[in-house]
Amino acid sequence: MNLSTRAFVQAFAPQLMKALLQPAGQLYVVRFSTTATLWEALRRLSFAYTLSQPFGPPGGRQVFFTNGLVTIRCKSLGDARGPRANRPHISVGLTTGAGDNAWFNDVAKINGLGQLAAKSITVPERFNPIDHDQNPQRFVMIQGGLTADAWADRTHFGFPNNQVIDDLGMPMP
Repeated sequence: MNLSTRAFVQAFAPQLMKALLQPAGQLYVVRFSTTATLWEALRRLSFAYTLSQPFGPPGGRQVFFTNGLVTIRCKSLGDARGPRANRPHISVGLTTGAGDNAWFNDVAKINGLGQLAAKSITVPERFNPIDHDQNPQRFVMIQGGLTADAWADRTHFGFPNNQVIDDLGMPMP
């Protein structure tokens, strides 16, 4: 199944998220505790393993899987700083289809229910139509009643017990 049109992505996204996530209170976590089982599930869903690069704390990686307009990023050790520092997680994004795995090609995130959500969130005084790398901002929510952490918890999904066993080594494809 190739997720090559926005309408098809929106129709299939709830099934995709059910295949990848399980409820954890009011939030969702990844169903898998190893990179091998995550990768096997993504292969069954016709995703391709497209890039692995160093990211986050020392030894961490950011691994990309794509299927048409959908890119899934897995951060094996989480972010280097911030609320998801040292917390492995995935995010699922609807992209422009440029195919270069760049985070700025996301046009929206997909939340745990499979609904499109803002790509990012900011307060009015910090909004800029271009980001820090001079890329155009897309689908940014100007902060209202939802805090940045609450938004992030709905669009970034941790692994059980905030850890993942990296049993593939995720070499460069």
